[in-house]
Amino acid sequence: MSTNKIKRLFSFGSEFTNYNWFTWAEILADDLSIPLYNYGGKNFNNREIFDCVMKTDGIYKFTSNDIVVVQWVQGNIDDLSLVKATGSLMELKQTEYHFISSVPFLDQKTRNSESNRKVIASYHEYFSKIQKDFSTVLWNNDLEKKYRDDFQSLGYLFKDPTPNPIQHLEYFERTFWKVNPKTKNSVQRCHLLWTEKIKSNCTKNKLNLDSYTKEELFELKDTTNL
Repeated sequence: MSTNKIKRLFSFGSEFTNYNWFTWAEILADDLSIPLYNYGGKNFNNREIFDCVMKTDGIYKFTSNDIVVVQWVQGNIDDLSLVKATGSLMELKQTEYHFISSVPFLDQKTRNSESNRKVIASYHEYFSKIQKDFSTVLWNNDLEKKYRDDFQSLGYLFKDPTPNPIQHLEYFERTFWKVNPKTKNSVQRCHLLWTEKIKSNCTKNKLNLDSYTKEELFELKDTTNL
């Protein structure tokens, strides 16, 4: 990524992008020391993510000084047109852009289908820009491995399907670049704070963050910002 004359970072995706704790988006913004406009949404599908990108461009008008990172979710063969349309818009605006995904954009069955191969090949220019997904990079597509890791670091029976702060950092560094020491220390500090708070609150009735009240989550996030 180029860091010359960058003014704004726009991030789009699901809860892997915008969550109760900070994500790769906050890590990137902190590393580059630029303002973040985070438009991730819980359970967003690719159409909703695409629509959000288009609406945001209508409001903020992407420029060559911006960075746009889109985190896609698993979709179907028709969603490839959304990836192409997004990439084409960024190229028209001369905006630096990057594609990532929470899980493989297309499942193996879809990719192996004889009828889909030509379609996928026709979208290769943009489809190939999607970086390896979180699930593959961090857990080799084994969600139970994530849960075992969480159990070790976050507390009794804690389960949450989204990456925790340290996992976001690991994914970022394995996909983009090594972050500066200041940002890395901030991530590690915030992760420790989350871990301490979750361990003190995690019971059989609170096995993931969805079990916490809005007030509890606000307090957690408010006290653990980068």
